[in-house]
This record gives sequence, structure tokens and C-alpha cells, in this order.
Amino acid sequence: ELLMAGHEVVGTYRRGIGLAGSLEGTVGLTLRQVDLSYPLADLGSIDAIVHAAATTPAPGIIEADYRRDNSTATDMLVEAAVSCGCSQFIYLSTLSVYGPISTAVVDEKTPLSKPDLYGATKLEGERRIASHQDSFSSIALRLPGVIGRGAHGHWLYGVATALIEGRTLTAFNLDAPFNNACHVTDLARFVASLCGRDWRGFDAVVLGARGMVTVREAIERLAKAMDVTSSIN
Repeated sequence: ELLMAGHEVVGTYRRGIGLAGSLEGTVGLTLRQVDLSYPLADLGSIDAIVHAAATTPAPGIIEADYRRDNSTATDMLVEAAVSCGCSQFIYLSTLSVYGPISTAVVDEKTPLSKPDLYGATKLEGERRIASHQDSFSSIALRLPGVIGRGAHGHWLYGVATALIEGRTLTAFNLDAPFNNACHVTDLARFVASLCGRDWRGFDAVVLGARGMVTVREAIERLAKAMDVTSSIN
């Protein structure tokens, strides 16, 4: 999406190119293997940084992983943004910064309360970025479950996995409204629209799907799209 919007893109990866491999050799794209938990050198002239790298909750992940990949990596990117004269910093954050949520609606005014280690390290990143608003404009996008190719680790992913395996789903508040999702393509297009847009200071924005369905409808729509039968307990 950034390339199609006319931007030159430097994409980073740590272990393997992954989904970006299909774009290798594209005019305007440079792919670099780096470890963001170490100081970044030779970035050249960078106008905007889109920070999407993070370690999310998964079996075997320990505190040191969150600290290195979320807190330290963000610190290194902020330092790089300052040193290369970057004017914009777009940070993919998470709704996990809010901690346990007891309200029916989550927005920018919802209190932050005791997030888990993942949410806490992402919140540290938000605050680190905000502290440099005199150096560059920045925005934290507090993401819901991101769906699309490569999706993993959130409720809809768990639902999809259960549907594929033919398991009975256990779900609560089936008639409650639900829009806790966004598609990766829509997210990418939104990020591309932010690059070059003029704003000042730091802001944090909660994202969600346009419109609203119930929890039950979300499960049923997913089952229909996957051409499987849903069984809800």
C-alpha cells in the first residue's frame, strides 16, 4: 500500500522475509535484515517510520522477550527517528494497553488499568514516542484483532481455528455488539494515508471495524465465509 501510494519503502525483518518475500525486487522497496533491539545505523534520509514490530503473547514467551522486542526495540527506533530527522512516527499499538476491560465501549477516554506484560510494554512504547513530540509528529494506533493473511493470536483467530477443527465453540455475551476487528489491508491503507499528512504532537487512536454485529453474528459470518458449520455452546 505504501508503494502504491508513491512512497519509497525500507522494510525490515529479523529472521526471515516472510510475507514481504512476494514483494522482493519491487521498484522502490529495499528489504533489510536487522535486529531492532540494537542501535540502527545508516538509515539515510527517512521521512516516516511505521513501527509494526512486536512480540505478542504466545506459549514460551517470557518477560525478557517482551522487554527486548517491545520496549527496547521501540527505544532504538525512537533514537533512530531523532538521528535521521524523521518527521512522522506511526506506532502500531494494541487495545491490550487498557488491561482488563469491564466497560461495553472502549475509546480513547477509557481508563488504563493494570495491563498484562504485553500491554504494559506496548504502553511504554507509546509513552516513549510521546515524549519526543518536539522532534517528530506521532500517532499510536490501538489495534483490535487484525484479520487477514497471517493473522494469529486473537479471539477471531481462535474462533477460525476451532471452526476448521470442527470443535464446539464456547462463547459468552452472544448478543453483545462486536466490532473488535480490522482487516490488514484496511489498516495498511490507513497507515499509507497518514504518511505525509500534516499533524503536530502525539495522539493515540482506538481502531475498530466500521458498523456493528453481535458476537453470534461474527461467529456465524466467519463460519459462512469458511464454508463450515458453527456449533456454539
